[in-house]
Amino acid sequence: MPSVSSLNAVYSSPDSVNLINSEVDNFRPGPQISIGSLKLNWFGALWGVVGVSLGFLWWLGLAMCQVFQFLTRQKFDPQWRLPVEVGHLWGTTVLWLTNCYPVISGKENLKTIYRRDKDTKKRKPVMFVANHSSWMDIYFVGISIGWHNYKMIAKKELLKVPFLSKSLKVAKHILLDRSDFKSQLKTYKAGVKYLKDGVNLVTYAEGTRSADGRLGPFKKGAFRMATAVGANIVPVSISYAHKVHPKDYVLPVRMGRRIPASIHIGEPIETEGMSEDALMELVWEKIAEKLPDSQKPIPGTPKSAVHKAFKTFCFGWENSLDLAMRRNAIRLLPPIQKRCLSTAKGPTKSKKKDFEYCVDLVQNRDREGYLCGLLMPRSARRSYFAIRAFNVEVASIKDARKSEGSEFDAASLALKIRVQWWYDALNQVYGDTTPVDTAQSGITLDMATSCWNNPVVRVLKDAVEQSNLTKRFLERLLDAREADLDVKQPETITESIDYAENIFSSLLYLSLETTNVREESSDVVAQHAGIGIGLITALRGARFRFARGECAIPRDLIPTSFPYYKFNLEDPQAEMSEEETKMLRESVFKMAQIASSHLSQARDMQSAVPKQSRPCLLPVVPALHYLSKLEKAEYNIFDDSLLEPDHLKSLALLGRTWLSGVF
Repeated sequence: MPSVSSLNAVYSSPDSVNLINSEVDNFRPGPQISIGSLKLNWFGALWGVVGVSLGFLWWLGLAMCQVFQFLTRQKFDPQWRLPVEVGHLWGTTVLWLTNCYPVISGKENLKTIYRRDKDTKKRKPVMFVANHSSWMDIYFVGISIGWHNYKMIAKKELLKVPFLSKSLKVAKHILLDRSDFKSQLKTYKAGVKYLKDGVNLVTYAEGTRSADGRLGPFKKGAFRMATAVGANIVPVSISYAHKVHPKDYVLPVRMGRRIPASIHIGEPIETEGMSEDALMELVWEKIAEKLPDSQKPIPGTPKSAVHKAFKTFCFGWENSLDLAMRRNAIRLLPPIQKRCLSTAKGPTKSKKKDFEYCVDLVQNRDREGYLCGLLMPRSARRSYFAIRAFNVEVASIKDARKSEGSEFDAASLALKIRVQWWYDALNQVYGDTTPVDTAQSGITLDMATSCWNNPVVRVLKDAVEQSNLTKRFLERLLDAREADLDVKQPETITESIDYAENIFSSLLYLSLETTNVREESSDVVAQHAGIGIGLITALRGARFRFARGECAIPRDLIPTSFPYYKFNLEDPQAEMSEEETKMLRESVFKMAQIASSHLSQARDMQSAVPKQSRPCLLPVVPALHYLSKLEKAEYNIFDDSLLEPDHLKSLALLGRTWLSGVF
């Protein structure tokens, strides 16, 4: 096979240009079949056999990357580079075997791009902006970047493509729903975050494949991301990819080397001091300059895609004063509720997507609750995750506090607004609301109906209808969270027990209801189990609450002479005297013993719970496991061994309990 340099030399002469144009124009795809609106010829079938055969190895490699990331908790590869390199290996191999590898020019610019800064020893992230005329562009850009991490901004429809869909999800590429404004905003934020974290981005600024291969107008999103963080832009010109894989074919129709297909990496363009429009025009011109005549834009083609402006930013209000009032009213709300308000008149998402959102939320914020949910009976699983997602959303309210102050400061007011939003949402779920007066102000009307745009609320509504969940338990949970907003330390152990019962016992009561169990004997087991879980959870979070100026251990368990101010120091354990450390350990021991007592009572009475409903009590298992670790650490909550992940052991304990029905 000829080298890239020899091909570059051959195809740079005038005679070779005529040969290329002749080869491109006179090509005949040969025998072909129709698959719906698309076609497939003999080369495409051969390419598919090679791609699919190696695709199974690719899929296996991606699965191994997922297992590796799970076991290492993403500490070794936080930016998910390994799946990108697995995909690079697959793409390179397929292109070489099918003789579709493109001619790559401008490699010297890659050395400049990947050169580390002498002072910081870090590479400056860049955004690769390419023209788009074929699916082969994805392969060509990927192999030209080399063995480096990058994230591609791709349309959501690619999730329908076998193998490629798994690669996009596992490698954490950015997926864009072009019909959804929220998705566009989310894509922008994700792209900016990747650039700030030092990860390169790849985007096709035209937004879609060109119908005839010619360069079309650009959209501004990519340039807005780059200018926001000062990242350089690298123009990438892809030639004849649309001839290798035309838009009306399922798979490639010819060998890329025969044309040859090529890709040129341009010099990085500095974005500092440039406007988005000027930057976009410059990149557009640089890409067009390296394209063949058949792909250069037709004279008069606009460089920017013109869109109608959202005069009221998708809120649907015509009066600018009302819009200003609305923005001030929702400024203190959390992001999820802001999004709900901004789409209050938008279409309702499918139930499947709502459920997936709840599962992802629980998986990211309540890992043990997620694992327990996987072992719940299938009929109860949807309701279980709705309850857990509701708890995660409400629990995150106190975590959103960013400043200390009095009970009536701005931060506390924002938290109370969020709690009230969830009270209103519960009333909407159970239908305990008065009819909405359409004559009231826009703010009040939108606040009254916006809860239905929150996926957690919609799934919770389905759970209430399916399992007939008791509203009182959900309200108890919300009441306890609201009362805890301004509590920095419980006064007595009784307060801690009441808090644990109102939250964690209520979660277990509701979980039992998802399996149609409402007997008092089962509720007694859930009561003791919830109290034990709640107290253990308080101890698990004590170390982190110390750093926020809070104390999870009740005041009546700690001697009055204990120096609380040392909790705010950088290394509290090092600053404490031996006597002070002993006092803290004794306090932790007392609280742990009370938790152990309640868990023991639940264990002794667990036979009162029907066996098919005992998976509802699985959260007891992680609590008992942490209690044993705390005992080995001699009740020192600053012991680093308590922070070490042990997912495999937790899974083994949960599996054993699930199989035996006894914890």
